[in-house]
This record gives sequence, C-alpha cells and structure tokens, in this order.
Amino acid sequence: MSLKGRMTLVVSALVAMVAPVAMALDEVEVSVSADYYSKYVWRGQELFDGSVFQPGVGLAKGNWSVGFWGSMQMESDSAGDNSGEFTEVDYSIDYTDTVPGAEMLSYSIGGILYDFPNTAFVSTFEVYAGLAWDTLLSPSLTVYQDVKSDGTYISLAAGHTLELTEEVAVDLGASLGWGSDKYSEAYWSSYTTSSALNDLAFSASLPLAIGDVSVVPAVGYVLIMDSDIDDGLTAAGADSDFFYAGVSLSMSF
Repeated sequence: MSLKGRMTLVVSALVAMVAPVAMALDEVEVSVSADYYSKYVWRGQELFDGSVFQPGVGLAKGNWSVGFWGSMQMESDSAGDNSGEFTEVDYSIDYTDTVPGAEMLSYSIGGILYDFPNTAFVSTFEVYAGLAWDTLLSPSLTVYQDVKSDGTYISLAAGHTLELTEEVAVDLGASLGWGSDKYSEAYWSSYTTSSALNDLAFSASLPLAIGDVSVVPAVGYVLIMDSDIDDGLTAAGADSDFFYAGVSLSMSF
C-alpha cells in the first residue's frame, strides 16, 4: 500500500473508532487530528529530518482528558528504514482546572508515556505540572519530570492572537526550554551533561474552519540555546536550528 493510502486508512480508522464512542458516551468530547509536517523537532532535537504524519485521538469529560498520538515517518531514515511506519506512540492523561480564588490562573497535572515502536529506543514516562495565566500574552510554565532518567525539563511559553480581519487571525507562539543535568545526560550526553537552557521555539499558525473541520497551516523555527550543544552539533556536521512547516486537520464530536 502506498504512503498516501496508509495515511487515508489511518485517518478513516480513527474517525470510525471515535464516532461511535462520541455517540455512546454522554458528555464526552472526542477529537481527532491528522497533522503533516516537513520534519519532526521536539525540544530542540531533530528527531526526523523528513516529512511526518502525526494522527491523534483525544477524549475529554469535565476536567479530565486522555490522548493517543503517533508519529509516522513518510520517508526512509538514514538507514533506509521505517518509511510508512510509526516510530513514536504517546499516551497521555491530564487534569486541568482553575486555581481556587484566582480565576485567571489555571493548573494542569498529568503524565505522558512515550513508546518508540520500530526503533531501538526504550519507552519512558514523564509526569508534569503546569500553570497558565489568562492575561496578556497568555504566559504558562510547565515542569516535566522523567521518571526513568530523573531528568527535569521546564518550559516557559507565551502566545498572542493577531486579528487580521473579523474572521481571520494568526496565532503566534514562543517557548523557552531548560533542562537539568540529568535531562542533558539523557538527551545531550555527547555534548554536555550540565543543566542548561535547551531550546527557543517560535511558531505562527492560521486557523481556518471548513465546515466541521479545523484546518491550521503552521510554520515554526527552533534553535538550540546552549553553546556546548550548539558547538557539538556544528562540529558533528548537524544543524542546531530548524525551520519546519505543515498543516493540521482536526474535528470534534
């Protein structure tokens, strides 16, 4: 089966699975997403330098939500493998609510299980806690703790919606990540094992509605902040900053 055929099959299967669930479970919101990006960059790491297809399913009721997400490589990697195969599948659970007595503040706690089929990587699990402030630039702070490596990653993010017309707006976002020494040891051991500012990311997206489907073209730029990591990547002939583009499709039931 061609890659296009596999993508169509995955999306069709997701819709077929979640539509009955949405009808059967009262007051449960079910969402389906299908994203296509020119490359896969995560926390400053270029996990795949090629196009990826990333479908997901989410279920939410009240303050609780669970999610299932995967990343499929649309091209072969450097070893000539994994084209059309999932190389990451994540399972997440989240609880989000407002802070009592401070309605502009909300908090989130949860966990994420990362699994890596068709690769040599072993699965890992993170717990996290975050705060978001409903004010100018919508600042948020999230702390992730890896249970296996004991590494800590902290993300400070902000965003702003720029209204172009009454019906068209651009969502702008930025985030800054910091990793502890254990985090650097787990992900950047070839270049540093010290705690350091990890990555700086910028994004811009244009949400559009086509019927019940949300279509969101997006672009992003990510660069490494730590000089040791940057120098190490450069010396190894690897990039330390990345540009990507893609489109996200989603709908809710």
